[in-house]
Amino acid sequence: VQAVCSGTPGPYSTASSFTTSANTPAGVTLTVGTGTSTSGNTPYGTYFSDHRTQILLTRAELVAAGYTSANSIIRSLAFYVTTASTQIMSGFTIRIKHVTNSSFSNTSFLSNSGSTVVFSGTHTAVANSWNTHNFTTPFTYNGTNNLLIEICWDNSTFTSDSQVRFTATSGNTVLFSRQDVASGGICATTTGTRSKSRPNMRFVFSNTANREFAPVVVEPNEVPQPVFSIFPNPGFDQVTFKYAVTETAPVSIRLFNISGQQVAEMNLGIQTEGEYQQNFNIAEWPGISAGMYFCTITMGEQTLTNRLVVQQR
Repeated sequence: VQAVCSGTPGPYSTASSFTTSANTPAGVTLTVGTGTSTSGNTPYGTYFSDHRTQILLTRAELVAAGYTSANSIIRSLAFYVTTASTQIMSGFTIRIKHVTNSSFSNTSFLSNSGSTVVFSGTHTAVANSWNTHNFTTPFTYNGTNNLLIEICWDNSTFTSDSQVRFTATSGNTVLFSRQDVASGGICATTTGTRSKSRPNMRFVFSNTANREFAPVVVEPNEVPQPVFSIFPNPGFDQVTFKYAVTETAPVSIRLFNISGQQVAEMNLGIQTEGEYQQNFNIAEWPGISAGMYFCTITMGEQTLTNRLVVQQR
């Protein structure tokens, strides 16, 4: 705990440890796919201006990843990007639906009738990180069927692809179409190309429809105040950095051990004014073990520092 008086942080209190009761956790993270190969085909393939993708995910795969009926509400979906383009994907929409299909038998997209729109907005890929889409409408998984995940976005411009890590599957679990189509016509296209290369995916499942992170709304002409927080803290697997950019600037986050040695760095590119959340997977950085670290975020000429305690796995 740290007090802040008139904008000036005071000293931290002494550390305290406690054990909570064994209630059902508020959320669990499930990762499906561990492949390290990369592809720009889907879902951030910005070499074309328009994109439609359908991905099939079986119940057996969810169970193998750790799904249990105690947490059946999906709150977010993430894809791991290794190389990011600067292209903004407009009208980025994610739909989810229960199906019995486990593979695409031909080049026809499955019907998305009855699907739930869980996310709709814009997205610009961020390299070397899980790109997370926090759902505005959580999806309740019935625990029985397979899942059809559909992603569609519509641009008027294009650039190079963002590369995403994928895992090769035994069946055709991906169907995608990439074209330059006027007025969002790609989302109504009926045929595409099948693939066994499915993007690695990370889900947050919960036992409540309340999301872990509420959306941040910045009113017009409202200037965000400098802020840099980390949660959960202490953390042991994945933590989230929350920060506010007060003016358009290149943003980077670096971690240092108590000896002052840099152990991790994320270059997040140029970001515009607003509030952001960035997931950080501790397990993917071999130089990070249990202990205390100093985290600095640099936004143009501004640098903020916070402390992160990593727990023993």
